[in-house]
Amino acid sequence: MVRIILSTLVLILITACATESEIEIFNDTENSVSFVLGDRIYHLLPADPPAAQTFYVNSYILFSETLKVPFILEGQVFLESKEKVFRIKANVNKKYHITFDRAGLQISNPSVYTISAVYLRREGDDDWGDSIIEEPIYSENISSVLSVEPDFNYIKITDSFGSEFQEEALDLQVGETTIYIFGL
Repeated sequence: MVRIILSTLVLILITACATESEIEIFNDTENSVSFVLGDRIYHLLPADPPAAQTFYVNSYILFSETLKVPFILEGQVFLESKEKVFRIKANVNKKYHITFDRAGLQISNPSVYTISAVYLRREGDDDWGDSIIEEPIYSENISSVLSVEPDFNYIKITDSFGSEFQEEALDLQVGETTIYIFGL
């Protein structure tokens, strides 16, 4: 009799039922976004309803499994690339909102000099870091829009002769492109 009771208890403890859990991804930007959720690729326009994916998670009497669902967001001018993992439990839904987190910076070069490097620095930092441009910006040209973190407020430009020019009036805003006009 004790065996039957113990067997019944063990059977009850290991019995599982699959329950639904959902992840919803909202596009709160003004651009289309592309991302991977689990094993699916999504493209959301600004006016689209959220992308939703349902997962089935085993739920036991005393505990629940945890699913790990990868999320990869493709970077854009106003969006930094992101890779994260959602941990899903039974009967728990998740919502994630994609919002702008970067600023755009475009360098205009009306001078006769070629810009060979552009450096940014934050308030209180001493290090300028690496140049944010990969190719020179020639005289009478404008760079493509560069994706940068919005908390930079100092800029240093180096021309092809090695001369450095600094400007402190850099004001970057999330989701907006600032055009910086290089002047001597």
